[in-house]
Amino acid sequence: TEEYRKEAGNMIQTMLKMHPNGLFILWTKTSLLRSQRKHEEAIKVARIADKVCKDAPALAMMSEWQSGWCNMLLLRWHECKLCFLTILKSEHKATEDGVPGFYCYVAGLSAINSGEYDEGYELLVRVKKEAKNHDIPHEQYAVRKADKILKILDREKKKTDDK
Repeated sequence: TEEYRKEAGNMIQTMLKMHPNGLFILWTKTSLLRSQRKHEEAIKVARIADKVCKDAPALAMMSEWQSGWCNMLLLRWHECKLCFLTILKSEHKATEDGVPGFYCYVAGLSAINSGEYDEGYELLVRVKKEAKNHDIPHEQYAVRKADKILKILDREKKKTDDK
């Protein structure tokens, strides 16, 4: 509820006064701002956290993740694509248990929505290869949807080639 969000915001502000570069506190603030639909502000806080995260790659990825979703909600497709590509590049170094296929799928969709069709198509083709653990629902979803979108794009390309 709004009352709890306000209380959480006050607590986060108090903690930030004591620990201005507290990564987890900054990340929590980003999450709270995103839940309050303050996406611009959430992106700014995520960028601050990202700059401080030099020694914490997992938290840096979490900051990119927050920025990616905020940019998507603001329909900033190019910026969203860049965030998820950054995660995709670092995902392999940080953990083997992540969902790189899903990140590749979101980056591909974002590229297509920003008008970068060739790059988006290439990213969607990569989804199946990038998906490491097909038992994870995010990866299953990404593979299924990427295949479906690729079939649609191929049909559309064939129609325009036939004309």
